[in-house]
Amino acid sequence: MWNGAKVSRSPEAQMGTVKSTSEVMLQNVLVNYLVSQARTVESSLNRALWALLERDAKVAGEVFLTEPRINEMEIVIDEHAIRLLKGKDLLDADLRLIVAALKINNDLERMGDLAVNLSQSAISLAAIKDAMPPAELEPMTAAVRAMISKSLGALIHQNVDLAAQVVAGKLSYRAPAIVHRSVTVGTAHPARLDVALGR
Repeated sequence: MWNGAKVSRSPEAQMGTVKSTSEVMLQNVLVNYLVSQARTVESSLNRALWALLERDAKVAGEVFLTEPRINEMEIVIDEHAIRLLKGKDLLDADLRLIVAALKINNDLERMGDLAVNLSQSAISLAAIKDAMPPAELEPMTAAVRAMISKSLGALIHQNVDLAAQVVAGKLSYRAPAIVHRSVTVGTAHPARLDVALGR
């Protein structure tokens, strides 16, 4: 029997926007999916970069085996996020999480595609006898690996400071030197350039 005491309710409860346990679980599943996808993409990119530096066609081939899994997970994450968007009484924070997840998912899939492209280049490079990657490539790949690692850490721990470090990172200054070296070699050895381009 009610004794006249007032029941304290949170602002969210008063507006009817308290998230159910199932909604919280679904959002946690979405984040876990993203983390799993990020780890897979990181592994794929690390293999591709290693294959490129070491001219290792076997390791490069392993990247192709991972691509279908990345593509499948992209679809799963998209479908899960859309399912969450159909939920009722979503808070602003919920919407931000879902929209961010969709953007991150798209970026991860593109990174997976880049890993495949790098692996294709590694296989082409391995086919060129006595070919050596530009000296600038090794420090660049090390910087890329560090950025990927920090990005993953920022995602897992929702660390804004770590994400800001990635955004502030600079890699483009080394790219012109590598392009210049590639053009020089290609001009001097057209046959090698044809192999590298897969012609």
